[in-house]
Amino acid sequence: ELMYGTVYQTQVYRNLQGGVGEWVDVSPNVSGSKPFFTPLTINPETPWVLYTGAVWIWRSHDAGRSWKEMPNTILNGDLQADLITAIAVTPANPFVILAGRGAEVYRSDDDGDSWWASRFDAKVNNVELSPFDDRLAVVCLAQTSDQGPQLYRSVDGGRTWTASGQGLPPFAVQVARWHPLEEQTIFAGTD
Repeated sequence: ELMYGTVYQTQVYRNLQGGVGEWVDVSPNVSGSKPFFTPLTINPETPWVLYTGAVWIWRSHDAGRSWKEMPNTILNGDLQADLITAIAVTPANPFVILAGRGAEVYRSDDDGDSWWASRFDAKVNNVELSPFDDRLAVVCLAQTSDQGPQLYRSVDGGRTWTASGQGLPPFAVQVARWHPLEEQTIFAGTD
């Protein structure tokens, strides 16, 4: 059984024995700044396709044996100077990728060849795409409710975002996940 794990600074490990035995370092050869918390996203349809991030996004098509940095062509602006904090993919459309970096969310509809940026007023903690519809997405922000909305939702592929954190505790939202069977249910985790 294939398993992956991460530690700090973009270190990725793989185990082919269900967590028993040796964990092999399959980290990309990333130079420069690296995040303390390593984002790792596994494609739900093809678990040997991995995404991780540092200054930009790295992808492996072979369970971490080799990695390639993805293009960073931003169609509506410049790349913000920060580190990748989150990456999301969806079985609803294999060409769509969402990534959080600083106070921006980047969306690609062409498998990472080009990106559109959306800017927020706080650091992006996490991004999530619906497994049912690639136009549905949520962004979790590192701010409390007295500083502004902690959660935003998009129904148009990230072109526009609407505050969607009503009823949440007044803390930063760290993570959001869609219910695997109920399209209208999203779980949010706060501090």
